Amino acid sequence: MKPLVFVNSLTLSRIFLSVLFYWTVSYFPEQFVYHILIFAIIFLTDFFDGRLARQYNVETRAGAVFDVVADLFFVTCSFAVLIRNNILPFWILIVAIVKFAEFWVSSMVSAKKSKTVAGVFIFDGLGKAAALLLYALSAVGIMAYVLLPVNAAAVLVLFYCGLVTLMAAVSSVNRVYLCIK
Repeated sequence: MKPLVFVNSLTLSRIFLSVLFYWTVSYFPEQFVYHILIFAIIFLTDFFDGRLARQYNVETRAGAVFDVVADLFFVTCSFAVLIRNNILPFWILIVAIVKFAEFWVSSMVSAKKSKTVAGVFIFDGLGKAAALLLYALSAVGIMAYVLLPVNAAAVLVLFYCGLVTLMAAVSSVNRVYLCIK
């Protein structure tokens, strides 16, 4: 298999795995081991697709866009099912969608301002941290409700959501500032 096809297949697998995650949480909510296993596979495919694309020098603009779309699809699917199961608050889905939209728009604005930017998206440390926290929220939410009493899990999840929201807001303010500077 050619490296480009393999890398894009890893990215595409996240779409199918996201649907599988939604389905297993919906129809088998007590099977948290499967949920965490699927989450881990999704995380690993996200981790390796970009690294392999760089290693084999098969990075493309379309692949970068596809990667971000696959991430958004997973976050949206996982948050939607966890909201439906009363594990996450609804507003965190709005935070995630707004952060993805800001990331997309601020990357485009920054790329137009800077003629030296080679990639489609502009990444920053705060944004990467916020994205990682958003990505991990599904696993944190599931594990909290499995391992802790319901009230403690709810407090932990709300605290984590607040932390994610704060990190996303700081990252967004920084990125918007850099765009208008």
